[in-house]
Amino acid sequence: MGKGLIPERAGDGPGNGTGDDPGDGHWLTVAAAARQLGVSSRAIRGRIKRDTIAWKPGNTGKLVLIRPGDLGNTSGDGPGDAPGNELQQLRDVADQLREELMEARLAQVRTEGEAIALRDTTADLRSRLDRAEAQLADARRPWWRRLVLNA
Repeated sequence: MGKGLIPERAGDGPGNGTGDDPGDGHWLTVAAAARQLGVSSRAIRGRIKRDTIAWKPGNTGKLVLIRPGDLGNTSGDGPGDAPGNELQQLRDVADQLREELMEARLAQVRTEGEAIALRDTTADLRSRLDRAEAQLADARRPWWRRLVLNA
């Protein structure tokens, strides 16, 4: 088993399996998993580092497997996760905002790529329309004009 990767065999790590079965739980981002479990993003990253929670790389960062039994299980996350700790709460908010900003930037890049593709498609369609209009104008002329002007 590689460090930080999902266990390859049943019984090799947390949750006893890869968690690829949809009935096992839900794959969430670190920030979403932290909100769901009621802990900080830092606590989730600590669990990933200690290999006490199943995770996999995703397009926008690490995805964490949250199983129904994980809800309410916040043991081992350290004293920095106490609800009364204002500094920790601010750090949690900053972590969440950073992750949301990263997701927004990725969405912006995807959207810009789509806009460029649409711009190219629009230019192609305009040139096709211009050609079609020219052909239609030619087709609307009387047959004898086409014959006399083309000869």
